[in-house]
Amino acid sequence: MPSAKPDKQEIATLRRRRGLWHDSPTTDLYSELHQQCLSAVEGGFITPDRARSLWAFLQAEVEIAAIYPNNALLQILRRVCEEEGWSSQAEGDLLHCIFSLYLGYESADVSAKSIGVSISFNEENSTVSVTESSELKCRPPSDIAYFLSDIKTRESNRLRCLYDLMFDNRPSSISLTDRFVGFTGSFSYGSRAACFSEVRQRGGVPCDPVIYLDFLFVSRIHEEQKAISGQLSSAIYYRRLYGTPKVLREVDWEALLIGG
Repeated sequence: MPSAKPDKQEIATLRRRRGLWHDSPTTDLYSELHQQCLSAVEGGFITPDRARSLWAFLQAEVEIAAIYPNNALLQILRRVCEEEGWSSQAEGDLLHCIFSLYLGYESADVSAKSIGVSISFNEENSTVSVTESSELKCRPPSDIAYFLSDIKTRESNRLRCLYDLMFDNRPSSISLTDRFVGFTGSFSYGSRAACFSEVRQRGGVPCDPVIYLDFLFVSRIHEEQKAISGQLSSAIYYRRLYGTPKVLREVDWEALLIGG
């Protein structure tokens, strides 16, 4: 009976064949936007002009804007800047989004550091104060689930938007040959062992360490419930740093099987 666990030897063999994976971590995909965000909220507030500058940056930097949650931030900024939607509430939402998702700090060993955000409103504008740790390297906050849980209590429509946007578009064809593949949630196709067996038949290697993954498939149940598993949260974090893995739906897995 096929194993329900990835094979460490298989993983090690493919790693050797492909070369070291993320041997020299780079935060370029994150740090450029990080600097833009710092400028946008300098002094603890954001103005329409600053919002438009941030929007223009994301429009110009297509590679950066394609990575979640940058694509969600782009949509929020578009609504505010293009549709004359600026208001104290819009400003507060932007501040909350930027501080929660972009201005957290983590240590070089990737252990999470907390960030406290406090927003106050008055009739004219809103201000934010933040307590953050001081470290040598800036990295994205790693727990996207915290932000989505907070959003859920305020506006379910925005939660759906933020959750849906975290998925990559399905490629016209997907090859699993020499690719690390992971799954999260229960799949209609069958057990995890059955999914792993299918991956191996297609030349791929089932893998748990998210940092190595090329593809993470998310179950339909998780998608319907807007659930954020540990694997999905990690995948979002590493994708912000390195551009991988691709996060795909169970329906994409089914399309891959049908397409052969």
